[in-house]
Formats: sequence, C-alpha cells, structure tokens
Amino acid sequence: MSGVLWIIGAVADNERWWIWIIAIAIDLLSAAARYPTPWIGRVPLDQYDRTTAHLGERYQQFVILALGDIILVPTLELSRSEFDRFRITALLCAFAIMLLLWQIYVYRAGELLETAAASVPGRSTRVTPYSHLVLLVGVAVTAASFDLVVDRPTGPTPARWLMLIIGGPLIFVLGRVLFAYLLSARVPWRRVASQLLPLLVLPWAGGWPPVLVSAIVALALAVHVLAPRSGGRETTRGLGPRRPAG
Repeated sequence: MSGVLWIIGAVADNERWWIWIIAIAIDLLSAAARYPTPWIGRVPLDQYDRTTAHLGERYQQFVILALGDIILVPTLELSRSEFDRFRITALLCAFAIMLLLWQIYVYRAGELLETAAASVPGRSTRVTPYSHLVLLVGVAVTAASFDLVVDRPTGPTPARWLMLIIGGPLIFVLGRVLFAYLLSARVPWRRVASQLLPLLVLPWAGGWPPVLVSAIVALALAVHVLAPRSGGRETTRGLGPRRPAG
C-alpha cells in the first residue's frame, strides 16, 4: 500500500509531499501494529529477536548515508558560488559537524541494540525505527542549514536560519537520546547539557555571521563527544525491562 503511494509521489507534479506523508504514516503505523495482513496475521514477536543484528546494521547504514548529505549539499552549493575563505570555512564546519554527529550516533549504538534484545525481547527492533526517524530529520535540517550558510556565510543570521543551524544538530542529539532511553531508560545528561551552549547564545546569535554560529554548534557537539562519562556505562549488560514511573 505505501509502495504505491511512494511511486505516485515520485511521478506527481504537485502535492507529492502530502502523498509521501501518507505513505510514511502507513509505514509507521503498520510497523507499530506488527504488519497485520489478512489471512496471514501479524509478525510473531520472536521473529524480531532473530533480525535484531541484521536490522541494526541496516539502521546504521541509513544514518551514514544520510550524514553524507551534510557534505554533499554545501559542496554542490560551493561549486556554484565564488570560492572565498568564509565559504570554505563554512564547508569545513559542515564536515566537522558531520563527523561529530556520526561519532555521537555510533557510540555503543550496536551494543545498545544487542543489550536490549537480550533483556527485552523484540523491543529493540520495534522501537528503533521511530528514534531513527528523528535522527534522519535532524540530518535533513542540518544539511539544509549548510546549503544556506555556504551560500552566504557572512552578515547577520536571520531567525529562520538560526532555527535550522542550531535546530538540526539538536534534533539529531535528541533522537540519539530517545534511542538510548527507549532501550535502556538511561539518559547521558552530561552529554546532553553540552547542547545548551548554542541555546544560551541564541539571543545574540542573530547579529553574528552564520559561519560563526555554525562553529559554535560544532564546538558544542565536540564537547558532547569529548565529555567524560558519568554514572557508569551508557549500556550495561543484563538491563531489565523499563519499569513504569510510580
């Protein structure tokens, strides 16, 4: 059902986004319901356990491919513009942010999936797509922001640009936190706190050049990656199911 809508949206001249939104909704809702099919039934829960490692690798490949857009989009923009030091600096910021987001994602992501699969059968495979959807949204927003920054790296930064430049990596980090929380009920608060730096400078960032705002975002992500761990490991073997609050 969703495949038909994906194809229709690809060939449609207009309204394709609404068609694709419906296709995404069908994919997500059917996954949450374990793909109910007439005369066949739903996917058995034990089948999810046998595919955890396989799907975990596929999710990582999706994220890695998406991260490439953070470099591809501004590189194409730079090829259409005049080369100068500010545009090249913006491209270097994009490259640094791409590497930092990659490091934030891959840090024990595979181990977290395996741990959750052992302690909460079927849960890791079923909840992972939703957290990865947030990650991919963050990547798309970040790539769009550098398309703008490379085009005009100097001058004041409009409010809409600030939302993209700061919001993209922030959404990505929140998606990674959601991924860890859904599987282990643990949140790396010290690492998350590093993302407060771009938010603290937000009231003044409108008067700063976009390339400087991008550098501050890269600095915050670097603190996120380099911050020492607290409270033990982010993933621990033998984690039990999450208990409801109260």
